[in-house]
Amino acid sequence: MTSSELVPAGPGRAPAVRRRRRAEPDIVSATGERISASAARKLTNAVPRSSRNARATRWRSYALWCATYDWAEDEPNAVLSYLSDLGDRGHPATSIEAHFSTLRAMRAIQGTPLSDKEIKACQLVIRHRAGEEADDPLVEPGPLQADAVDLDELRLVVRTLDRTTARGKRDAAVLLIAWWMAARASEPARLNLHDAKIRTVQIEDENGNKKSHPALIIKIRRSKADQAARGQEVRILAPADEELCPVHALREWLDVLADDGQLTPGPLLRRIDRHGNIGAKAAGTPTR
Repeated sequence: MTSSELVPAGPGRAPAVRRRRRAEPDIVSATGERISASAARKLTNAVPRSSRNARATRWRSYALWCATYDWAEDEPNAVLSYLSDLGDRGHPATSIEAHFSTLRAMRAIQGTPLSDKEIKACQLVIRHRAGEEADDPLVEPGPLQADAVDLDELRLVVRTLDRTTARGKRDAAVLLIAWWMAARASEPARLNLHDAKIRTVQIEDENGNKKSHPALIIKIRRSKADQAARGQEVRILAPADEELCPVHALREWLDVLADDGQLTPGPLLRRIDRHGNIGAKAAGTPTR
């Protein structure tokens, strides 16, 4: 009997079920606990790749520091001393706190968790560094952020596009939707076709009278701030300026997809190759 055959149900036996043989061996953790390969993969993928890379980088930095200054990675007060050294080298308290969170979790996973005394001491070191930053007259308070793009700058960017072409219409939709929804770069990239809907909503004018107005309803299913994927909706009212209107840009892009026979379920923003092929056609696969 193969793994895909049904188990016959004889008299008095349970109903027939389809048994499937596991294709991958179980995983054994560093502490000797067993977990299925499927569960291990899902636990790994539940954390964004960027976060995994950042944690790996912090651990490598810690391991290199331990090797340089003759500390064992699991030695008591090694993490405390490393965090203190980060502060001496000018790292901000927020960065030190991120290192502390990663190292504390990694030590626990490896079976050498930090003691309550060490945890308290590390928190005091982070607090001390935050106080130093607050008292430093040369340090500007607040996180370092790039200046926001205003409407005039957005117009200049949009005008670099050839909006008579499919690529220009797609790029205009990307820029305008992302700007008006104040999105992270990953959020427009995640949008599916059914996540962006053009609707007519009721709004009040300056006299308090209700009137119909076109709007774009964006469904954000997951974001950096929503790792649990609870989702949220963003409503964008169409501005009077058609050149910077995300509703108009989206309509033009949807017309491109419809004319190409690709107004089908899938990503909202699709690749366009150098020959002008869109989405599935650019990948060489059937559009169905």
